[in-house]
Order: sequence, then C-alpha cells, then structure tokens
Amino acid sequence: MTRPAILDTRGIVHPARALEHFTLERLDPKAPLDRFVDRFWTTAWDLPAEFEQTIVTPPAAILVFEPDGTAVLSGVVTRNFRRRLEGGGWVFGLLFRPAGFRPFIDTPMSSLTNRSFPISEMFGDEGDRLERFGVSDDRNTVENDR
Repeated sequence: MTRPAILDTRGIVHPARALEHFTLERLDPKAPLDRFVDRFWTTAWDLPAEFEQTIVTPPAAILVFEPDGTAVLSGVVTRNFRRRLEGGGWVFGLLFRPAGFRPFIDTPMSSLTNRSFPISEMFGDEGDRLERFGVSDDRNTVENDR
C-alpha cells in the first residue's frame, strides 16, 4: 500500500513545512520482504533555493539509492540526520525493521552503529550489482549483467 506522506510523517521534523519542499511516498513491503523491511520510500525535490531537512532516525538499518548510482547503507544512527536538498533530485530508500538487516551480514549490527558506507564495501561485486539495479529503469540491466 502506498501512503502519502501527509498520512505518515513519522520521523520528519516539522512535516508540514518539509512537505512544501519535497514529495514523499512510503510503500509497505509485501511478503516475504515484510519480515525484514519496514517500508520503502521515495523522495523527490526541485527547489529554487536550498533546504535542510532533519529526520529523527529510526533504530534500524537504512539503505538509500542515490541517482548518481551509489547505494548507501547506514546502521543505527544515534543522532538526528540532516540532509541538505538543493536543485532537483530524488532518492529511493528501504528502512529495515529493527535487526531486520542482521540476516544479511556476518557481523553484529552494533558494528554498523553510526556508520554509513557504499553497499559495495560490504558486499563487493554483489553490492555493485545492487547499486546498478537501484538506479536502473530496466530490471534486465541486472539480469544481463550476470
């Protein structure tokens, strides 16, 4: 189910003001991903002047795909997150459930606390493929890459 952000503003500081500067859609995952992923989201902006948004971080890992082709994984962050938006752009993200990312790594979740890094650093070639898939308009891009 897709939820307009106005109906689900969890984590957004000053949501009414924020939603004047960007669009946000949140989507519920379907089985079997719903066991690991709390939600997907997409944010887009086209701004004449820069805008800084503060997010109260959830106690879970987050994976964000950027339009430049990087996929950034963040472990649990113990402080608010700030993002400066300028010009036009978008991101697509996954918020894992608390400990929902744990089955995919061979290290304690605590080793990821307050850390962010490209997914390729953790998963090598598979992480590179995931990054390409995240920004591709065509799923065949990844299938043909095998």
